[in-house]
Amino acid sequence: GPHWDVEFFHGHSQMSESLYRQIRRTCTEEELLGIAMPLSAPCEELITGRMTKEVGFFYAYNVLEACPEQVPPSAQRRAEAVRGDGTVDRFGDGDTGLGPACLGDAQNAYLGLDVTKRALGIPLSNNFIVLDNGIGFNYTTDAPFVGPVYRRAVREGKRVLIYETDMDASGLSTAPMEDIWVPFFANDTAGVWTPAGRLGGSDPAFAPLGLEMTTSWRPWGVLPVGRRVQGGSVIEWERGQVSFASIRGAGHLAPYYRPAGAFTLMSAFQAGTSLPPPII
Repeated sequence: GPHWDVEFFHGHSQMSESLYRQIRRTCTEEELLGIAMPLSAPCEELITGRMTKEVGFFYAYNVLEACPEQVPPSAQRRAEAVRGDGTVDRFGDGDTGLGPACLGDAQNAYLGLDVTKRALGIPLSNNFIVLDNGIGFNYTTDAPFVGPVYRRAVREGKRVLIYETDMDASGLSTAPMEDIWVPFFANDTAGVWTPAGRLGGSDPAFAPLGLEMTTSWRPWGVLPVGRRVQGGSVIEWERGQVSFASIRGAGHLAPYYRPAGAFTLMSAFQAGTSLPPPII
């Protein structure tokens, strides 16, 4: 249902307060959560009509992205320059709006260097091709819910980390994922409706794990310890065997937008330690 999109764009000030209040008055909770579908005509008009117009264009992997290469070509042309070695670079003419420089074709150029290939053990004759979202790329899944994967990992004593980012507008931001995994890992949540469907019922894949939450939502800091920077927030079950973490201010490509936060998160997971507390 559209609930999580409505809350995401409203929470990031991408729509008017008046429209948000009208949506909450007009659409029932069942419609917004996707329990009662299709949407009624008045609700549909507000969601797919007015909200779409008010939010306007956005880059699905980071709602605050301002790189020109993420803007529709009709609105912004990318400058092109041919380097001396004959390869073509595309350079942005602005920043991301979040701090890191616009990526442009840096990844392609970097992975095309012989020194990079040698360091990664890649044959020098290989060429790097970006396939993500390319022609013929297929996202079809054979598993509507990946909860059983985490169930098996927990039963085998493995550590589990699920992390999301605050600015990802592709449906993978912190709030909708929290509404799936916190009830799934928790006790006494059978029957709870989540973005992935209702927990419990006849499908054993949706049965809650019943883990003990040992750390409720708390902020965490970034490495090196002592920096006055908050990396995000974290919830832990079973004394850290299972963690759900957010990375503050990051988009879909977390290490690109928040390298220190991503490094801290991965370092703690690999070391089997809890995330450091923030400096208040």
